[in-house]
Amino acid sequence: MPALTKGKLEQFAQSIANGLTPAAAYVRAGYSIKGAASSAARLLQNAPICARIAELRQAIAAELLPASIRDLDAVIQAKQQRRELLYQIARERGLEMAGECPGGSTGFIVRRYFGHGQNKAATPMYQVDVGFLREISELEEEVGRRLGQTDSITGAPAVQVNVTFVSTTP
Repeated sequence: MPALTKGKLEQFAQSIANGLTPAAAYVRAGYSIKGAASSAARLLQNAPICARIAELRQAIAAELLPASIRDLDAVIQAKQQRRELLYQIARERGLEMAGECPGGSTGFIVRRYFGHGQNKAATPMYQVDVGFLREISELEEEVGRRLGQTDSITGAPAVQVNVTFVSTTP
């Protein structure tokens, strides 16, 4: 349907389609504020105006959906790059610590030094980097939520990754 022939009616229809209240749209179109609510309600009963509003809303929705998909794709791509970086860090740590301790090759183990003064360097301890695992887990969960991959009842991720570390002493 082409634009309405009267400019004020077209402006009214566009304002309604963009989310303004009927009274606000009526005033924005150039009509008097006096009696705006009742006059706007009367215009909303006009079939050509209603058809034009529906057409405008459909056009707006058609533009918004691809934009939201592009935005979602950009977010997911950024999260994927972050994930790849985190796993690259894990691989590099794994290469460095592969022979030092059980589980060292996973990249999720870090070497920490405890002690005071000169004794500090001589006492290494190996721990699971819980903060690193938490960051990976939160990243995976957010991407799952953004993709709609959550349980419809609980809202929890549809796929959960549980990591269990078993330490053996040589």
